[in-house]
Parts: sequence; C-alpha cells; structure tokens
Amino acid sequence: MSSSAKRNTKFDCASAASTVLPLESSAKPETVTPANYLGLDNTPGAGLLAASVRDVLVRIDNVCAITGLSVPTIYRLMSQNKFPRPLKITRTARAWKLSEVTAWVDSRERDGPLTRDQSYAAAAGGSVSS
Repeated sequence: MSSSAKRNTKFDCASAASTVLPLESSAKPETVTPANYLGLDNTPGAGLLAASVRDVLVRIDNVCAITGLSVPTIYRLMSQNKFPRPLKITRTARAWKLSEVTAWVDSRERDGPLTRDQSYAAAAGGSVSS
C-alpha cells in the first residue's frame, strides 16, 4: 500500500471498539489494566508481570476503544486541556500512556442512579465513587 493510500485511509473507531468492549449491556464494565490489555488477566503471574510493566503505550485506535470517544472528540478535548496528551514515540507517531487514559476514564462522573454494586457499598459504609 502506498503512503498516499495510507494517509487517505479513514480510521473507524466503532469497529475498533467492538473488538475491545463487551457488546452486552448487562456486562459489568472492566477496568483496563496492563495485564488485561495484554490479554494476561487470567494467566498465572499476570499480577507480577503487570507490576513490573511500568506503563503501556496505546495508539489512537485503542484510546477510542477504551474511552468510547471518536478521534475528533479526543483531539478537541486535548485542545481544551480536558484529555491527556500523547507522547511522541517517533517523528510522526504518537501514543498515550494507558494509566493516563484509564485515570481519565475513572475521573468521569456516572450518569443516572447508583448501580446495585454502589448501593451495596454505601449500605456497608464504604465509599461510593461517582
């Protein structure tokens, strides 16, 4: 494929998201960690490996899949200083730290009433994150 054909190829975040995010709405949202991002979530020693990996760099297609946002929305939020900026990994390539993306996701407010898990945590005297 020529470089001009690569530049004209439009990335589809929706197709990337369908490969990463669960499709059923009743599924419990899973926190993205280096271990499960690498497909090691049920592997013995995954915790040790994840602890030894300082951070994982993810490209824009995976950032779209993790956040559910489109590429233009990510760049618009970056221009407003509301989304982490990527690292320059080569002269033209950029990537985000997975920890920064997941921290941004965790900082978002929930929409709607408390979930059953949050209700149980509040009843048990635990903290309820919103």
